[in-house]
Amino acid sequence: MARPQQIADDQLLQVAREVFLEHGPNVSTTLIAERAGVSQATLFKRFGNKSSLMLAALMPSGRPPFLALLQTGPTDAPLAVQLTALLHEMLRFFHQMVPCMATLRASEVNVHELMSQFDVPPPVAAQQAWAGWLSRGVAMGLLRPCEVHTVATAILGAAQTRAFLNHLVGSSMPGAGDDEAYVAGLVDLLVSGLAPKESR
Repeated sequence: MARPQQIADDQLLQVAREVFLEHGPNVSTTLIAERAGVSQATLFKRFGNKSSLMLAALMPSGRPPFLALLQTGPTDAPLAVQLTALLHEMLRFFHQMVPCMATLRASEVNVHELMSQFDVPPPVAAQQAWAGWLSRGVAMGLLRPCEVHTVATAILGAAQTRAFLNHLVGSSMPGAGDDEAYVAGLVDLLVSGLAPKESR
């Protein structure tokens, strides 16, 4: 009879993620195994090799929550309320993912090759989801007509840049850690630019 696993795969991946982010992609799997309280053999039995472990630990484990919000909206709620919810979800996701992607870029993993394995690479899927949300918002009269792909890219860029700068310079960045104020300012800017004149 097989012995029950002492630590679940998702727990192992959490430990591996923490160690990769703390020490970088060249960290020994010995340290990961020690931190998780398992043997290296257990790591390799479950994940194959170090590269596979790194990808499993650092790549998103599922669809970002903000994509579901985008694909089910917009609703008839006020534009500012919807944008605030979406931007907070995006920032939560990018604050987690920017350090992971930076670590992957510093490794021997070919990120371009990695993206080519997806039918639609995740960054493109996010841009398309935003463009779809914006297009539906225009059709509903929630938004004025606009070039939706440009606006989608600008919104994604605003969230990604915020997360990147926080990762890069941390607390020395003006407004670091104050996502509430950042989102409020960004929503004000977007509403003033996107809302039909009569509803501003």
